[in-house]
Amino acid sequence: MANVSTQVYSTESGAEAQHELDLSLFEPCILYFFIFGSCIGGLLIVIGLAGNGITIAIMGRERKKSATINCLFMLAIADSFVLLTYGFILMPLGLRKLAFGWWNGHNYNNVSHFYLTEIARIFNQVSAFITMLVTFQRYVSVCLPHRAKQLCSVRYVNILTGISYVASVLFFLPNFFTYVLVKDSVTHRYRTVSQPLVLSSTFQILYATVATGLVTYVLPVLSLSFMSIRMIRAMREQSKTMQKSEDRNQARKDLTLSSIAIVVFFIICQSFMLIRRVLMWVYDPYSTYARCSGVLQYFAFVPYITMVINSAVNFGIYVILAKGFRKKVVRLFIGRNLVSPKMSSSTAIGETSARSEFAMRVSVGLVVFFTLCRLSSSFDLPDLGDFFNNLVHSKTDDVTSKSDDEVHSRNKRQNPDIGDESQLHYEVKCSALPTLTDRVTPNSRYLPTLGNGHISTTVYNDSMYMNGLYNGDGGSSHRAKIPAILMSRISLGREDLEERATRKYTFNAHEGYFLETIDCELAYIEHRMYVHQKYIRVFVSDIYARKKLHGGTLYLDYPELSESADITFGQPSSYYGQWQVSGQTNTPEEGTNTQPINIFYMNPATEIPITGSATDFNTTLVMAVDRQESPARSEFDTALNILNVEGGHYRLFSEHVAAWQRVWAQGRVEVEGDKQIAKLTTFSQYYILSSMPAPFPNQAPQHSEIFYGVGRNSLAKGGFGRDSQGHVMWDNEMHILPTFLLFHPNTVKKALRYRSTMAPRALSNAEKYGGKGYHFPWESGFYGEEVSPEADECPECSWHKYHTTGAVGWLIRMYYSATRDRDYRQNVDYNGCDMTREIARFFADRAIYKPEHGRYDIDDCTGPDENHPRVNNNAYTLVLASLAIHYARYFACLCQRTERDEVPDEWIHKALYLNLPFDNVKRLHAQHDDFDPESLVRQADTIMLTYPLNWNMSADIMKNDLLFYEQITDTKTPGLTWSFFTVGFKWVGEDVRMQNYFLKSYQEYLIQPFKIWTEFNEQNMNDQDAGSVNFLPGMGGFLQSLVFGFAGVRIRPEMLEFHRPIPPPGCTKLSLIHMNYLQSNMTIVIEANSKVTIQVHEIGEYPLILRRNNTAMVEESLPPGSYVEIDNAAGGFFIYTSILEACEHPRDFIYMPWGYSPFVDGAGQLRQLTVLTLLTLLLSCLYNMRHSLF
Repeated sequence: MANVSTQVYSTESGAEAQHELDLSLFEPCILYFFIFGSCIGGLLIVIGLAGNGITIAIMGRERKKSATINCLFMLAIADSFVLLTYGFILMPLGLRKLAFGWWNGHNYNNVSHFYLTEIARIFNQVSAFITMLVTFQRYVSVCLPHRAKQLCSVRYVNILTGISYVASVLFFLPNFFTYVLVKDSVTHRYRTVSQPLVLSSTFQILYATVATGLVTYVLPVLSLSFMSIRMIRAMREQSKTMQKSEDRNQARKDLTLSSIAIVVFFIICQSFMLIRRVLMWVYDPYSTYARCSGVLQYFAFVPYITMVINSAVNFGIYVILAKGFRKKVVRLFIGRNLVSPKMSSSTAIGETSARSEFAMRVSVGLVVFFTLCRLSSSFDLPDLGDFFNNLVHSKTDDVTSKSDDEVHSRNKRQNPDIGDESQLHYEVKCSALPTLTDRVTPNSRYLPTLGNGHISTTVYNDSMYMNGLYNGDGGSSHRAKIPAILMSRISLGREDLEERATRKYTFNAHEGYFLETIDCELAYIEHRMYVHQKYIRVFVSDIYARKKLHGGTLYLDYPELSESADITFGQPSSYYGQWQVSGQTNTPEEGTNTQPINIFYMNPATEIPITGSATDFNTTLVMAVDRQESPARSEFDTALNILNVEGGHYRLFSEHVAAWQRVWAQGRVEVEGDKQIAKLTTFSQYYILSSMPAPFPNQAPQHSEIFYGVGRNSLAKGGFGRDSQGHVMWDNEMHILPTFLLFHPNTVKKALRYRSTMAPRALSNAEKYGGKGYHFPWESGFYGEEVSPEADECPECSWHKYHTTGAVGWLIRMYYSATRDRDYRQNVDYNGCDMTREIARFFADRAIYKPEHGRYDIDDCTGPDENHPRVNNNAYTLVLASLAIHYARYFACLCQRTERDEVPDEWIHKALYLNLPFDNVKRLHAQHDDFDPESLVRQADTIMLTYPLNWNMSADIMKNDLLFYEQITDTKTPGLTWSFFTVGFKWVGEDVRMQNYFLKSYQEYLIQPFKIWTEFNEQNMNDQDAGSVNFLPGMGGFLQSLVFGFAGVRIRPEMLEFHRPIPPPGCTKLSLIHMNYLQSNMTIVIEANSKVTIQVHEIGEYPLILRRNNTAMVEESLPPGSYVEIDNAAGGFFIYTSILEACEHPRDFIYMPWGYSPFVDGAGQLRQLTVLTLLTLLLSCLYNMRHSLF
């Protein structure tokens, strides 16, 4: 063993042999070796191995679902190796000497000390590295949450753990060459002899002292101390801004404390090895002073005992600090909840027997566990609550382990009656606003938004945003903040008046306004705000007051014009007694110029006197915003002219309401029977429609001013560093717009124009890394280039998300199937024919033939599940590619082009022979090649083959996919994932799961009272920083679950299919009002008794036919004004036209194994084939035996 001294590491030999028979000299040493080595050391080792064994058993099942759990699992393994190695050193030492004398086992002791000590040091160093890794995971989560996605992954932990083992072995390898064992010819005992390496002073100073000290103690202790101190400071800062009653935040805090406790034990225990090295310098030679009767005799074992304690203590920390862990250990041994709702009885029995067998083997650990539990109940220590439940995502345990406070908090969050006094499905009335933790300041994150697709703002926010107005280049591109110059809130000026005043808030989705009423001693006051739906550049702030007694003065504060960091404004100039100001954005996107902005606004009234003889007072303020000066001025003048007429404020508001009523009359979804679901349905449509182009503007934008797409968080969000910065993403086509295809098809068409306008950038984006065709960016803004912040750090990472392009192709397919809009094919503004071809070209180029597979692979792609980036053959991407290529051939025919020139047969061959990952034994799809079935899926990916892609596969495969992926989907997923599960389980007839996931899709993501959706289940400030708000994909997924799930709608190129239509759970009626299909308009009402009524309002170019899905297969025409009742629609029905396209419908399949056939139950086919085969064999036998029988 390498020591600081260059003396020979000698053992008892030579002269000392004469004392062999005089055992009295060694009795104190023998007793010391027995007590400290065999008894104390052995007991600690047994306890530590038992505890680590239990930890490994519990965490091993879940380690691939969480990087932190994986770290703790790896740490338990490394600590077990340390304990096993020290077990061979310490435990036999005292026992053999006590039983057989001092010299018995001398050779064993020498060999074990020489070899096993170094092996123990290797495993101890691995344990140190993994402890640093555990602490680093918590440090990132607490101090750098924005980097957690990149730095905290199971794969990252596995790689670093492997590196730790290799590095530790290589570092300590020289120590095995410092001494050799030599057998004494007289005593036949081994002794160690120094090698030249250990006699080298350079080796001793640089390696044995400096390097070893740095690696084993200094660097670990410094890094762990730094991270622990930073975490403690961060937790203190967070505690000032977060409510202490938030249980999940407390659980994360306690988890961090437990990692700090591990660090404290590590530093204390490792310090004794440092002390030992210091003593080597003081007492030289150390081995002489450390042996029997030496000055350091009783210290010799202490460093080894502390190493054992360090490797055994973690289990105790978990037990004492983690209530959830204690529950899991109890459940491991006594087998509670053997059969969970999602576990078959046979599986449970198998797991029970395994648990029983394991319990027999670690019965000693059970005794230790209950002892520690008793100790933990005697001290008021922080409890981790749902520590392991939150980390391992145990769906069975989640229900039982949540505290009463958390359940109450979530119920309050979900209860539709708290804070909402209105019974109308389109209105919210409440007496309080969502606030920050001071419970005074309104939390604008959860306040409603007002917009019309051109401009939009959040109530009481100091900024507004405009369609297509961005500032910044690359990943810094974001929606430019426009000061909401006239946004204000009324103050009464005196605290006593405020305390006695009653404030109420009303938000009306059908009429698109927010109203605050104040009933006070001065007056009854109404303050109404809205973004005009007809005059789309105008924002209105309308204040009405009815005086009481002597009246008084109202006070208003406004944002400063100069507060925008994105726009440089000039000096405001007078405009006929009002104001005009213009400016330019500061930084353009690459390839563009800065954008102009023009604002006209009335003089902000900071004080409104309510005095004199008059009773009623009205003050209406308007501002108009546009890029161009002329349209902004025109609509500002129009608003002023209206206001100058008596009752003008009412007329201005009435025109706004009328425009919104026309929007709702175009088409909508309504639900009856459940007030909460009815309100969610209406407000979800409002938030999306208010971010879409107004269909009936007084003065439409110039033709060159396209609609720049729907961001994930509405037009009212998207500032720098928040809410995806207002960028357009694949959610636009896959999650938000599909529901509106059947109700507002022209609006969807305008959104598609953004993609066709940006086609040249999609072409250059594909060419960046050797692609062909159109490849749309992961995030795009004004110019259509990639502007994802992720792309600034790793340009290729975003490029490999091919499904973004597939989503554009999918929406084109859905749009044309629902409308047969020739203008989309022929108009150069949309260029549909080229769009479908170039999207197909991109996927065909990505598909590469692999001889070993005999099929085409699409490698190095990232699907929707970002937990698994850069994989080969992502199933969802492959199906999108096949659908895009098949549809491009069909669309080329519709465009009257030569099909095989536009879409060559080679492309079709690729679409038919893509290497779709599929297990024909389990009959389910793997998410991608080499997919780990125990890894955690972040969001809906493979299940999207069932919906929304409507992929042609057997019903049993759909069901198997859904059942498999529901078990491994991360609970920290957007609500739209559960919406897709809802639709999928509806289609396969799993009604209980359908209902459960429908409730889950909105209950945990809804903020009352204004029906604001969040990306994640927000319980604290960390969640707010991580997720988006006013999350339109969540709303879109919810609406899709209504239309495509419960109503059972499937849009196919040849028909509109209604599959087993039913209302949502607890509802009596689901209405698709003024639904548009093939330019015809109808209302379909679905009732709880399976009755469906169809009322046709208008028939367009294509006459419609109804066919019920029954044995009669009778076709019924649907002329204008017709009213059809289907008393039992459980079997579904179809609506299509008698005018057929003269083109072959897309094939939409990949050649797969037998039994994968579309719309056929593969399991049923197998059963039929088996019966048919047996009958054939029986008949064959009878035929061969006919002569003997007759």
